[in-house]
Amino acid sequence: MRVCFLRSEPAEVEAAAALEATGDVEVVVAERAPDGRFDVAIACDWRACAGVFDIDAQRRAALLTTLEHRTLDAAQPERAAALLALDLPLDYLVTSEWVARALADARPSARAWRITPARPEPTPPADANGRLRVAGAGPEVLAAMSEPHEEAEPPHVVVALDAGADPLAPVRDAFARGATVVASSLGGRDELLRHDANALLVEPEDLPGAAHALDRLARDRELLERLRSSAARTAAAWPDRATAGRELRETLQRVLAVDPPPAAAPGELMRHALAEVAKLAAYESARRDDLLARAQALDARETEIARRERALETDSAYQLSLRLRRAVRFVRRRRS
Repeated sequence: MRVCFLRSEPAEVEAAAALEATGDVEVVVAERAPDGRFDVAIACDWRACAGVFDIDAQRRAALLTTLEHRTLDAAQPERAAALLALDLPLDYLVTSEWVARALADARPSARAWRITPARPEPTPPADANGRLRVAGAGPEVLAAMSEPHEEAEPPHVVVALDAGADPLAPVRDAFARGATVVASSLGGRDELLRHDANALLVEPEDLPGAAHALDRLARDRELLERLRSSAARTAAAWPDRATAGRELRETLQRVLAVDPPPAAAPGELMRHALAEVAKLAAYESARRDDLLARAQALDARETEIARRERALETDSAYQLSLRLRRAVRFVRRRRS
């Protein structure tokens, strides 16, 4: 089997490394369409989805670690392109049940194949003694902490509040490094995380809550070590690279055994495109209303300042103070 992974920018593709570890699959990772015939061409992100159709391949697929349009603001034109990538005649390789459900909600006709990422290579964990070692926390979270801590590698705990391009990646990496996490449940993380069992869960925007959770771990080292041990056991149950590669190879063989998915109908494409245009128009309308409200508030403020200045011009006490200031400045210049 020959498989090409097409990516939009240089980055490690773990699925490609896992597939290569099987020893019987020829894997090519590229940023542009390579020469030669492939059994499967796989896009690693939405920008590469159009490029897989330039590859001579029997079947084309896309690797989904999240729904990328959800990570883009409504004002970003790329959001529409990322969403329309889900309308292409591709088989979608999804890395979590959450992605599978989200894809089904967004595109009920899309065909998803569940794959399991490999366990990251383990690294020596941080020593249990000393200050709490934290990674991934922003300055606002660290500033809100009251217990001694330090940003250092390897960490005792990794903070992951935002979903990011691959919501599960920081969790998998942390567990493989012998760390626990303070994280939100965004992007299907609740498939891996159990609050107070192998991690501490907080709301995505709750920065004080994240700081409180870190302080709790800094004070309660028994809890920290219990969570780290449980996280390590969770990671130990994940497949190693060769096993994950064999499972991916079997999935691709099943993909090749069925008919390719149909392309979305033109009417459906237009509905999806118009829906995104409507969202962008609504965003721009709200932004214009906000700018107009700010301009009106500024005009009102300037009008009020001008009114007060005119009132001061006729205020006898204010005029007397001006004459006194001029007199004081005159005396100071004469003395100097």
